Amino acid sequence: VTPPCPRRGGGEPARLRAQSKPAASDPHAVYARALIRSQFATALVFAIGFVLATVLFVVGLTLIPDEGYAVLGVPVSWLLLAFGVYPLLLTVSALAVRAANRNEARFRSLVAGEGAAEGYTAGGGDEGGEKS
Repeated sequence: VTPPCPRRGGGEPARLRAQSKPAASDPHAVYARALIRSQFATALVFAIGFVLATVLFVVGLTLIPDEGYAVLGVPVSWLLLAFGVYPLLLTVSALAVRAANRNEARFRSLVAGEGAAEGYTAGGGDEGGEKS
């Protein structure tokens, strides 16, 4: 028994692909795509910033000799990790959540402002608004 021949250009017929995509002129779809792009860009910026800061921190740790430096019996590198990297992680996480909430608030205000004439209200459902 052999598997069916794979289709070229995607797994489903073109007419099904065309039907499943929302219209380009649908403002809610445009806003949703913009929100997704904005959230992705925000996450990418914060991730790259955190990785760069962590790499710089690790480079700084390698420049400090670990031999003989201790505070109350705890190596300085451990203290720097506990009071350097973890607060950085918490700060970056809190700022990323705040930026994501701002993006979503902008999205809700766009949907509420644009959709008021069409009978949409912000904040309901996965699409960003419910028809009332």
